[in-house]
Amino acid sequence: MGAEETRNPSKDIPKAYISSVFTLLVCAVLMLVVMAGALPRDEIISTDAPMAIVITKLFGADSAWNMIFIVIALFGLCASLHGIIIGQSRQAYCLARCRCLPAYLAKLDKHGTPINALITTSVIGMIFVLIGSVDAIVVISGLGSALMAVFCVISWFKLRKSEPNAKRPYTCKKLTGVVCAIFCAIVTISTIYSSVTQGILFYIALAFFALAILYYVLVCKKREGSFIVESTDQE
Repeated sequence: MGAEETRNPSKDIPKAYISSVFTLLVCAVLMLVVMAGALPRDEIISTDAPMAIVITKLFGADSAWNMIFIVIALFGLCASLHGIIIGQSRQAYCLARCRCLPAYLAKLDKHGTPINALITTSVIGMIFVLIGSVDAIVVISGLGSALMAVFCVISWFKLRKSEPNAKRPYTCKKLTGVVCAIFCAIVTISTIYSSVTQGILFYIALAFFALAILYYVLVCKKREGSFIVESTDQE
């Protein structure tokens, strides 16, 4: 979906994916090594914010380093929020274009922004925050991300077979796809195992996905939509 926001998707999207995944990998490894060497294992696994605990333990709650960490974390949260806003609005817009959601969400403003989807999904997110169900959103989004990665790899294999001559701005070797499939399977199994420990929230997430699949089978599968943006969508 980020391809719609770039000027040259065939070059910009691969650069963005490779650089972001590499950055994430390096930071994750560094964080794991640093935390493992700074605190005992029991203290690390008993908290949801291990980095904050490490900084506080080493430098103190009122230290300058602790304040620097908080500022950096805030920038990270802002970047994550922007990604969520773009992703959720574009996802709702695409589902509306496919006629899985009301056509109201498929409307674009004069700048090509899916404004209706943007506002609607943001309001829904704020409602969950206000009623204190953020933990349920985290569990559902975690499972959704893992499953999405798996289905993306499955779709990639299927399209290689069913659409071998389709125009592709950039390609991926089969071996790379196999490696990705293995890693996606590991991440999915780990995510599901982690979500099970959340108790009732895990079953809420399962119910959510079950209803979504049922809705697709009964409603969306019978409809024909398009991802192509037409001039009639512009306001």
